[in-house]
Amino acid sequence: MEKVEEKAVEKPTATFFEQTKCDRCGGELTARTTSWFTTETICMGCSEKEDELKKKLIAKGKNPSDLEGCGYIPKTVKGKKI
Repeated sequence: MEKVEEKAVEKPTATFFEQTKCDRCGGELTARTTSWFTTETICMGCSEKEDELKKKLIAKGKNPSDLEGCGYIPKTVKGKKI
């Protein structure tokens, strides 16, 4: 009889609505949204910080829509700190 190797079954990650902690700050998710810049599930406090960042980008002459889903949190615009 041939020996069959067993593979561990990975537990799927929590879905958007099952997740209990913010991906960014680790805080409790009582309300949630998806990050504008990444695929992270974030709390409303982190979302507000992103909104402030988008306002700063506009003030620096950058269109935040150009960075939607870019995969990182922008820290500079044209080499200058935001």
